[in-house]
Amino acid sequence: MRILETDRDGPLLAATFNGRRRALNTAGLLRSVFALPLVTLKIVAAIHWEALRLWLKGVRLVPRHNAASNTRLAIRKSNHYTSAALSARGKK
Repeated sequence: MRILETDRDGPLLAATFNGRRRALNTAGLLRSVFALPLVTLKIVAAIHWEALRLWLKGVRLVPRHNAASNTRLAIRKSNHYTSAALSARGKK
């Protein structure tokens, strides 16, 4: 996976991640949880810490009736930074 963030002046951020695809099943999930048990707790604690900080600042929850319909992907014209990533993806 590759993330390329650009503005008018050129690239701002380039991040990549390489991994292997595995089946998402009960055995695989259990293996991941037991391999790195504290990672899950760290993530849960970090989410709740940020929620507490927002709550202490007075930020209130804004309910959405259908959050899925409000989600949109940003579709922009391809530039020379993204076209290389898209063409590499098609070769796999």
